[in-house]
Amino acid sequence: MGFWLPDHSVGFYSPVPEVLDKEQIFYFEALSVLSALHHIINTCHPQQSSRILIYTDNDNTVVIFNTMRCLPHYNDILISAADVLIRQVLHLRVLHITGELNHVADAISRKKFALAQQYSPGITISPFSPPQLPLGATKK
Repeated sequence: MGFWLPDHSVGFYSPVPEVLDKEQIFYFEALSVLSALHHIINTCHPQQSSRILIYTDNDNTVVIFNTMRCLPHYNDILISAADVLIRQVLHLRVLHITGELNHVADAISRKKFALAQQYSPGITISPFSPPQLPLGATKK
């Protein structure tokens, strides 16, 4: 699982199980978008009413974040995103990018860091831990 911020030339990677079915892939795609959102808010500190744009090559992920509707087992991801967007007074838009144009994020998510650096010379790639609430943590 990975995401990158092209303007900052940084990428982030978190491991996932080696073998995933389609439903699990979708879950980790949605969790990647949530992770990117949390990272942007925690490190870039956008001003209130800022607009955040995140691209993904997964159509289902685009749909759930733009409609805020999903199957029950994805609710924690959307609730976490909604909580932070409401609290920070931010606007999120998730758009589709074709796989052919998603080389850097795809390479990072597959742990092919040298390939990501070929596509984006100078990129720094660091590990990250996704938000824990969607992974079964409890609220404090």
